[in-house]
Amino acid sequence: MSFVDLINAKRAPGHLPFTRGEIAAQRAREAADFHTLPQAERDRRVMAAMEAVR
Repeated sequence: MSFVDLINAKRAPGHLPFTRGEIAAQRAREAADFHTLPQAERDRRVMAAMEAVR
């Protein structure tokens, strides 16, 4: 099992909470127009959301 798989396995049952950056990135991905944007703009929005919570 990789390290990422281990983290995700612990996170699934609620043992490990998501970070503020992960939550912000998910909210950016849930925007109504997100999937209509070019990939570069999607990446920029996700990174901007993650930087904003630092």
